[in-house]
Amino acid sequence: GSYLQLAGWARVKAANGWAAHRILAGEPGSRIGMQLLLRRPRPLPWAFGYAPRGPVAEAWTAEAVAELAAAIRAARGELGRVSHVRIDPEVEADGPDDRDGALRAAFAAAGWRPAPSIQPPTSRVIDLGADEEALWGDLRKKWRQYVNKARSNGVTVVELPGDPIAPFYSIYRETADRAGFLIRVEQAYRDVHAAFAPAGRARVLFAVGPDGTPLASLFLVRCGRRVVEPYGGMTATGAELRANYLLKWE
Repeated sequence: GSYLQLAGWARVKAANGWAAHRILAGEPGSRIGMQLLLRRPRPLPWAFGYAPRGPVAEAWTAEAVAELAAAIRAARGELGRVSHVRIDPEVEADGPDDRDGALRAAFAAAGWRPAPSIQPPTSRVIDLGADEEALWGDLRKKWRQYVNKARSNGVTVVELPGDPIAPFYSIYRETADRAGFLIRVEQAYRDVHAAFAPAGRARVLFAVGPDGTPLASLFLVRCGRRVVEPYGGMTATGAELRANYLLKWE
């Protein structure tokens, strides 16, 4: 599953008024469940629910989906007055768990309706099980050139001592200003780091120049055997030195 389905994310969202509930259905081997976040915006009498990257399942079957829907309805007494629930399970459309749209049909049969995506609708998934030489060979020639250019420019990848969020946010904010996308306040990323780093589930890596100046950064979060990079950016100087390519490779 995703780090957005871990208790750490519930702690992050609690600061913004979201309350977390766990819903589980099915028998061992075919269990399905989710961490459902509820928010009750005043003065409305109803809450709305959202399960980011949920539900997660041991096996995606029509029976499991139906059991989950039944479990959500059965939990209404615990959840209180809820206007609607949004989900976005991390399942590839027409992929192995949704052959010929079977899983989408199962959700529709259980009462779910399609809605616009909240989380990014696409991801690039890289299997790191191969050895380094094989992974290097899979890079495009231009990308290998950029990685080597960064190395020749004296760029290295490090974890900075002390507080990593301040230099990360400085780079991220510059990137957002340059690219024209919105970011949260610095404390929001501190909350994410505080929720996951103590258990070894979060790291912030930096590409630095020969003088130690941070040029690019990646905020990484781990869940099980998978690491994702939800946030990252680079300075204008870092872009010129191709620092982000070396950082991604490392």
